[in-house]
Amino acid sequence: MQLSLETRRDIFDWFRACYPQEGCGLIDRHGQWVPMFNVAPEPEHNFRMTPGMVEAHGARALLHSHPGGWRCPSRCDMETQAAQNIPWGIVWLDHERVEPPFWWDSRPRDPTGMGWRSGVYDCLNLVRWGLASYGVQVPDVPRRPMDAAETENTIRAKALALGGAPVAGDMQPGDVLVIGRNAPHLGIVEPSGMVWHHPGPVSTDYAPQDLPVRTPLEQLRRGRLIQGRWRHRSLAQRAA
Repeated sequence: MQLSLETRRDIFDWFRACYPQEGCGLIDRHGQWVPMFNVAPEPEHNFRMTPGMVEAHGARALLHSHPGGWRCPSRCDMETQAAQNIPWGIVWLDHERVEPPFWWDSRPRDPTGMGWRSGVYDCLNLVRWGLASYGVQVPDVPRRPMDAAETENTIRAKALALGGAPVAGDMQPGDVLVIGRNAPHLGIVEPSGMVWHHPGPVSTDYAPQDLPVRTPLEQLRRGRLIQGRWRHRSLAQRAA
């Protein structure tokens, strides 16, 4: 979402004034910034607007701050954004600096140079983008940032939540792979025989230097890095 410099300055000023609590506000039907008071019981850790404000202002978008916290949406953020069905923006700040808002709206994001940001630019959304190129629309799956305790079973559960089922036999474009050993992640097979995947860091939610990559399928096979494979049910029906 494009905001004027004046609007961005007003947003930053409001969130600085709210620090160390989470600030919140919205972009109204006229495109104007409307600051809101945070009425959550624990405003240092979450936010809540007075009920009905989003509808009353015809909100086009909603923003809130993460003071010194994650640079990504929480599971609750993702669930509430999906329910409201408008773009959300998060502004990260601490006592010294404030970062520009980043936006998400539950749509799968393409892999054009975006660094790792859990829940917005990550391996799961990369797979959703890849499936969309085959006409397969799958909902987002609210999730927390990865950490060192993330297990392969958790990754497998995320693949299944996308509507997939384990498959054997020949590899097919659109197949979803579980890749890696110590910190497994998801990838998707292209018709060219390349695999899009987005290796993310462990124990962090944000790494702008970690970009999505394309790796030859045979290279992953030779390295014995493919730990599982799934196919979305609609693609499996087409292949039958």
